Amino acid sequence: MLKHSIFLFAAIAALTFFSGCTETGGGDDKPIDKTMSFTGFSPTKAVAGAALTLSGANFNTEAGATTVLINGVEAVIQSITSSEIVVTVPSGKCSGTIEVIAGDNKLSSADEFLFQSTHMVYIAGNEGVDASEVAAYWVDGVKKSIPGVTGRSSANAIYADAQGVIYIAGKKFVDNVAYAVCWKINGETVETTTLTDGSGHGQATSLCLVGNDVHVVGNQLRHVDKEIRRVSHAGQPDEIIMFHGSLNVAKYWKNGVLVKDLTDPMAKPKVTESGFATSIAVVNNNIFICGIEGKTTKYWKNGELIVDLTDGVHDAEARSIFVTRNEDVYIAGYEESMRHANARAQYWNQEGTVSPITTGNNFSSANSIFVVGKSVYVAYEETGSDENEFLRGKVWRNGTSKTISDVSKDTYVTSIYVAGGDVYVSGQEYGGSCHIAKYWKNDTVITLGDGVKDSFANSIYVREI
Repeated sequence: MLKHSIFLFAAIAALTFFSGCTETGGGDDKPIDKTMSFTGFSPTKAVAGAALTLSGANFNTEAGATTVLINGVEAVIQSITSSEIVVTVPSGKCSGTIEVIAGDNKLSSADEFLFQSTHMVYIAGNEGVDASEVAAYWVDGVKKSIPGVTGRSSANAIYADAQGVIYIAGKKFVDNVAYAVCWKINGETVETTTLTDGSGHGQATSLCLVGNDVHVVGNQLRHVDKEIRRVSHAGQPDEIIMFHGSLNVAKYWKNGVLVKDLTDPMAKPKVTESGFATSIAVVNNNIFICGIEGKTTKYWKNGELIVDLTDGVHDAEARSIFVTRNEDVYIAGYEESMRHANARAQYWNQEGTVSPITTGNNFSSANSIFVVGKSVYVAYEETGSDENEFLRGKVWRNGTSKTISDVSKDTYVTSIYVAGGDVYVSGQEYGGSCHIAKYWKNDTVITLGDGVKDSFANSIYVREI
């Protein structure tokens, strides 16, 4: 009897021991940690539709039990195990913290995910030979024709809205008169808004879209009869003579309606000066425009002249304007230091303070400007120190310059755009027989023209999708 009791006691003890082992983490008698943890993710940046892997422990693998948010946007779960979740990066700009939610458990990533937008590149220009040049545009390097536009014309500026509707500012000739126009292209449908009346040659040079409002600047010739002063030489007094001719007037239109003539050729007595509006930006419902009158570069805000950027003594141009959300103004162009001296690439702020891009020892011209945060980007051209050296296309950023063109050919850069950390520049290269439209993305050059006939890339816009 005692023998059977001892055996029963030993069996019960053994059962108790092994039952206890199922509730501990091993020989140290610590409970198993079943707390959900989220330790990291890879890759750290990706485009919409890419796979994103989240690492951790004790993820809830039951169907529908776990939710993943990227900056508040839900990501579809492709697969899930206790230690790994694979999701699809959602569309939309969802840079930010990643959250894993399962019931009452909610964990956030220590680092932020960077959403990489995909980009579509739009370029406005023209192709053809001399008087037969026709407006054209390119989307991601593929040439497009403006529906219904076959005659002499030019596309000078381009913009695309969130739906991919394209707006182009330029000019077209009718009966040998150039009209300023704005084209709106939606697939194969095009709407043409004619901005000038045909009383003199006109063109649209720049545009900006804000909501449903299309803002355009440009110029038109106006016939002028006025007295002017003709400077005499050899100590003779100046003469007052009658001038009968045409001078350009800088103009601003909104939704196809002329808002204001920015310059007036009759305003200054005894002088003849043409006016040109070259670039426009709209920020916080304020209208910022730069341009030229005579030799004086100018900056207007809401139709009123704010400051003359140069004194009008030597040749100068203001070619591009960029305005930040805080309304800091940047205007790119050039100015000669003395008559017939080399032009110097530079930019001005809203007070007219100059920031030089080059020394002025060689000819240079700043043609376009773009600002991201504290970084100022300028597309400009400059000749080499040798008179026989070619014109080079360059990008300047915060004091550092980089040549982007083939130094064995003349290159003209026209426009710059920065998106997703990539720098895009449009322009053309002279290959010896014709101009060839191109654009550069960082260190990569994309050829647009066929090399048989002249082609020009006048403006670039990059749309994030």
